[in-house]
Amino acid sequence: MHTLRLLLALLISSSACDREPPAPPPPPPGGGGGNNDSAKFENLTMKLVWRNRFDPDSTPRGNSMQPLVHEDKVVFHVTDNLNIKDILLRCYDATDGQVLWNWNDWDNAATPNDYMNQFVYQDYWLMDESGDMSIINLNTGQTLWQKENIDKRYYSQITDGYVYYSTDVHWSQSNQRTGLWRTPVLSFNPEKIIELRADTMGGLNHAIDASAIWQAPWGDEMAVFKVGGIDWSNNQEFWDFYVYNMDADSIYYRARDIAPHRRANKQYPVIDGHYAYLQTHRTLQCYDLINRKQVWQHNFTGDGFHHFTFPNLLVEGERVYIMGDDNSLFAFNKTNGELIWDREDPSGGMQSYMHYYKGVLYFTGYQGKLTAVRAGDGKVLTRMASYNGGRGFGGGLGISEKYNQLYLTDGWDVMAFEIPEKWHYE
Repeated sequence: MHTLRLLLALLISSSACDREPPAPPPPPPGGGGGNNDSAKFENLTMKLVWRNRFDPDSTPRGNSMQPLVHEDKVVFHVTDNLNIKDILLRCYDATDGQVLWNWNDWDNAATPNDYMNQFVYQDYWLMDESGDMSIINLNTGQTLWQKENIDKRYYSQITDGYVYYSTDVHWSQSNQRTGLWRTPVLSFNPEKIIELRADTMGGLNHAIDASAIWQAPWGDEMAVFKVGGIDWSNNQEFWDFYVYNMDADSIYYRARDIAPHRRANKQYPVIDGHYAYLQTHRTLQCYDLINRKQVWQHNFTGDGFHHFTFPNLLVEGERVYIMGDDNSLFAFNKTNGELIWDREDPSGGMQSYMHYYKGVLYFTGYQGKLTAVRAGDGKVLTRMASYNGGRGFGGGLGISEKYNQLYLTDGWDVMAFEIPEKWHYE
């Protein structure tokens, strides 16, 4: 018996010695390996967990879509800067960066709607692209169904197993119409919820914006959305706010002319309890859906900044966070609209939605850097540049609460970073 144990120990030892150690990550472009490259990683404010080069033999790729994080997967949109038709989605294992599948089932040169596309039902993902929609199986990368040229406008979303989307039809000035539709995620079987016609609205030029769904305390389902139009008597743009009772097939509430600067955006109204928060070009507004009234409104005026054409609004805890196109960031009391703090960081454009994670707001855009801001007081924790010199982070980021990791790309590499525990304020 002693001899047998000795032989087993020798075999195990020999097998361990024969194994090759895991290969180190490849050096970033422009570097030759060695100490200089190590210093690039060591000097980052967040620990690099893994990285994967999009294509070692090509130029940097563009990325316009916020990555999707779902369970053990993270999906990026990849496009060749020189050929717009070379567009695909690439799915990575969130734990080690291995490529799981690629998807390139576009019917034409359509591109995904920037930054949106964050809706999943079971393991089926809604890919929203211009006038088309696709449902993709996240486990296999296969298309479940795809519908093209359905007069769809703006952004779709998933609630309770249904895809909600709006349409816009232009036949003539008097016959313009916009509708809100829904279809089951697992099969395309559209059902019209509401249709608004130009001749009944006093004018119509836009479509129903992205809708949110509110479950009223008495059980009725309500569609909550903005819709824009043109008043043909004076050729002035207007925006109205609607709450439509889908069970009663009737308008539950309508607030008229909510955009004093005559412009709004495609933000889904954010529902928190029985309150709806929405933004227009230069306002932030809160509505009480039970009592059918506006609770408060904050107007952004003055210095030419604080435009909110890009939708970026979060409700977390007792606060509402909103960011302007110039990266100006504000925190409000969600109950009364009182301004708690603000940061003025004009950078000429933003690149992502904000993510809230354990008391910190994360986003990309300020000089192409990843920015982390403490939500409690607006203190900047980091503005981290890519280790690939001259490359900026774009297209947004994703966060996995399961792995405490943040995912983003600079066009060269897809990267996963560990979020420091010292930034866990909750």
